[in-house]
Amino acid sequence: MRGIRPWLGAGLLALGLTAQAAQTLPSFEQVRDEHGASEARLVDRHGEPLAEIRLDPTRRRLEWMPLAALSPAMKEALLAAEDRRFYQHAGVDWRAFAAAVWQNLWYDRARGASTLSMQLAGLLDPALRPIAGHGGRRTLGQKWDQALAATELERLWSKAQILEAYLNLAPFRGELEGLPAAAWGLFRRGPGELSRPEAAILAVLLRGPNAAPGLVGRRACALVRRLGEAGACPLAEGLARSLAQARFEPRWALAPHLARALLSRPGEVLPTTLDRATQALARARLAEAGGRGGLVVVDNASGQVLAHLGSADGSGPDETRARRPLGGLIQPLVHGLALEQRLVTPASLLEADPAADSPRWLSVRTALLLALPGPASQLAARLAPGVLEERLRLIGLGVESLPAGTPVEARAMGDLPGLAGLFRGLAAGGQWQSPQWQMDQAPAAARLLRPETAFLVTQMLAGAGEAGPEVAVYGGGPSASGGGLAVAFDSGASVAVWLDSGAEPAQSLARRLLAELPRAMPAPGWRPPSGVVAYQVAFDPPVEPPRREWFLRGTELSLAVAPGRRPLIRWPTPGLLVDARAALADPAYQLRFEARPALPGLAWRLNGRPLGSGPQAGWRPEAGLVSLELLGPDGAVVDRVEFAVRGP
Repeated sequence: MRGIRPWLGAGLLALGLTAQAAQTLPSFEQVRDEHGASEARLVDRHGEPLAEIRLDPTRRRLEWMPLAALSPAMKEALLAAEDRRFYQHAGVDWRAFAAAVWQNLWYDRARGASTLSMQLAGLLDPALRPIAGHGGRRTLGQKWDQALAATELERLWSKAQILEAYLNLAPFRGELEGLPAAAWGLFRRGPGELSRPEAAILAVLLRGPNAAPGLVGRRACALVRRLGEAGACPLAEGLARSLAQARFEPRWALAPHLARALLSRPGEVLPTTLDRATQALARARLAEAGGRGGLVVVDNASGQVLAHLGSADGSGPDETRARRPLGGLIQPLVHGLALEQRLVTPASLLEADPAADSPRWLSVRTALLLALPGPASQLAARLAPGVLEERLRLIGLGVESLPAGTPVEARAMGDLPGLAGLFRGLAAGGQWQSPQWQMDQAPAAARLLRPETAFLVTQMLAGAGEAGPEVAVYGGGPSASGGGLAVAFDSGASVAVWLDSGAEPAQSLARRLLAELPRAMPAPGWRPPSGVVAYQVAFDPPVEPPRREWFLRGTELSLAVAPGRRPLIRWPTPGLLVDARAALADPAYQLRFEARPALPGLAWRLNGRPLGSGPQAGWRPEAGLVSLELLGPDGAVVDRVEFAVRGP
């Protein structure tokens, strides 16, 4: 901001200022517009405040306050304490000025006579501020220049503008500048909410911002007596005693983690896609769940984030950003890809546990709904090579580098926004886009699944056939004590939750929050696209009752039959690196191969040569690449694995 001293002229003119000086005096509008808050603020999609953080470490100042927002009690106390003839003088109260000069010449106790206009001039021009080497007071020359500046301010500014600017710039206590920061920092009040005792405290702080609490209390008590309210004296003294414990707290702290991630400039007001009512509800429910946790709520129609909570109380790290193993939470994508490649239908029968000696059959729909790992692994192994990893990376979910042969579902990693985005993509007809926190973002988009496949997956997750519930909940806890990672979604919104193991089950919280979301209109529901058809299906063996099921058009069937049970090589797994160097010291050392189930008539072949018969076989290892085949009773190859040996 430009200072005032440059336009004062070269000498001590009686009361005249040059025309050039008047032209260079900053206008009220310039002062107001150049005023910058030390805080930055995050607001929701409707402009409602969510959070604020301090980004200017040199001061504590809030946004500019219009005079109309001032409480009558504060205006009364200010004028009584600082400038009783404010509306009568033209910038300088010459009667008080003369009395102050006389007292300062003849008495040890200094007296000030600065009007509000003079004080404002001192705030605007650094050259008019008190000098440390002069006892912390202004020199006589500075006083004269300050009087001239005040006179010019009065000529060009209105009284209301002078009063408004002064209250926004005046120092109150410590680092607090301006009445808005002082009222909130000391009393948790807005400028329009101040009571008479609070206003008295703030008014006397202008004379001595950092005076001892006892002195502030005595001065405030004298002021309220002068204003005719002696009964407020004890309350004013009590408020003064509390000044030592006053701490500035943010006015809004509903989304502190997101504020720290997005805000970068003092005074910034940043609109977001969040909804204040949804954020407040999410915070309350996360606090009720107990323990550490985080959650994200995404609007399925737009991909915009409606709530983002890194923790219930705003402390600690942002739990929504932590990348965690997703485990079974990628099963919907696995099943969707298997459906899309027409490897199975929702009614196809799979083995609940391929390693069991006797088969237990269940449909693809039931396997997905129960999140069983065995059927998901069967389907993942049948997918085209690399397609699952490629689809996960496409939507921003990482795949960890673990030993070869580790199932991809055990390697998938992601954070809560990424997880919510995955399920939002399913609910939005298979069209994925990165979650958005700001209205003007251009989100990345990709095809997760075809619309008809995404419809089948959402219907399976919702636990319904042709019609039924419109809500899906997926995920689980790390232990019986609760917590875990879970997603609940319907056609309108997706909720991703993580809770530590001592809290409420994540599935329970996700479901409860989804049901309580404030919405302008109900979730629209899922409509079947043209590429699907509903068909009556029965099962052989009859492991599930007949039902009306959805199919991709052209894959519908009336009877789902369990496939012939095929024995598989249990060990080694494909791509395994076997360390067999122990064979150097042990002539009897062998690798033992195993097949399940242990059906009669099985035989083994290694690198094209017969190895033995039965469900197990032994082999003394040799270094190199190995091809192991399992033969059925008819001599046909029923399973094959390739692995490597490090050893003799």
